[in-house]
Amino acid sequence: MTRLVFLLLLLLAAFKDDSSSIAQSEYYSELAWHPLVSGIKRYSWIMFLLLAGVGFISLIRKRNITFGRDSSTLLIVALSGFAFLRGGVYSEALGIKLLVAFVLIIFIYIYTELILTNQGLIYYESSLRSALVLFSLCFILLNALNYFLGYGFVPGNPRYFGTTTQPNFIGVQLAICNIILLSKMQLKRVFSLVLLLLIFVIGVLMQIASGSRTGLIVLMTGIIAFCFAKKMFSFKRIGFLSIISAFVIGIVCVAFLYFSPYAIMLAFDRGLNGADTRSEVWRGMIGDILNNPLFGVGYSLAGVENSYLRGAANYGLFYAVFLLWYVQAVVRKFYKLSVGDGASEIDFGLYFSLALSLAFGGIFEGYLVDSVSVPLFVFILVSTIPFRKSHKRFVAA
Repeated sequence: MTRLVFLLLLLLAAFKDDSSSIAQSEYYSELAWHPLVSGIKRYSWIMFLLLAGVGFISLIRKRNITFGRDSSTLLIVALSGFAFLRGGVYSEALGIKLLVAFVLIIFIYIYTELILTNQGLIYYESSLRSALVLFSLCFILLNALNYFLGYGFVPGNPRYFGTTTQPNFIGVQLAICNIILLSKMQLKRVFSLVLLLLIFVIGVLMQIASGSRTGLIVLMTGIIAFCFAKKMFSFKRIGFLSIISAFVIGIVCVAFLYFSPYAIMLAFDRGLNGADTRSEVWRGMIGDILNNPLFGVGYSLAGVENSYLRGAANYGLFYAVFLLWYVQAVVRKFYKLSVGDGASEIDFGLYFSLALSLAFGGIFEGYLVDSVSVPLFVFILVSTIPFRKSHKRFVAA
């Protein structure tokens, strides 16, 4: 049941109903999704009700719950609560949106503490890892269906929007899924390795089709961090088969990029001037910070291309400082656990790569300050692990 809850949370974040924002958009109103994707989004409220029902049943069945002082999620609850109050002052509509996010984060906090109190960290991590893998498979395959049938595009725009409303959103979400699938590849299991490689290649190709440079930054940061944590930076450890697999993936990608009818490389075309929008957005957010450094402006109209500046512009410098502290603490904890001596029942390398890649990618996108998003929920769910005192390393025999 815990796996189901985690999976529903991620699916709810990935397929939230944002059709109204598309319909009102000046540039993307013609974006069309596959009927299956549209149906999932339209009835995403059912996933919300399922979450509420499963959570209620869990509370009834397992009344023993201790709210640990070492939980990092409590800080996110506080930040989300403050965002709700500040956003509510800005506008009623924004306040309602942030209230829903606040309720979901409270649910995550209570449910994770419930599982950790009753089943322990090993069970929690195992359930989360299974849910992440299943979500990644479902998300990439649904987007592949969307992509190869010609959906997820806006007429006149070569970039792939996927099942989201913005190419950078789908780029980062696919990067997360690709990092997770990469961590599951094992050379000893040839069939599963080939299958995961195939899905991984499809995921990378769709990332490229999105034209999201941030997505590629997140993916490469995650891969480097995972290899570093696994001490794979040597020919002997990487292995001959891995190098051959990487070479085959490269050949397939190059062939698809330059010889397919999709003209996929046009997704990175920003015109003759390069269209550097981030510098302009960052200047706008810095201006909002200077206008109201303590409590922010509530909602910055400058843009969303930086999580930390966005947090400061929307909710003030104190919010941004606590967010930065939280993010660096999670990354630092995972780093120490992933490169430490001895073995562990938990694959800290995967979580270190996810935490570091999302933290670094947050410099270029504002997903860590989203109300509901896949990167935010993934970061919150994995951040619970390194702060628990119950994880213990043991020396391999």
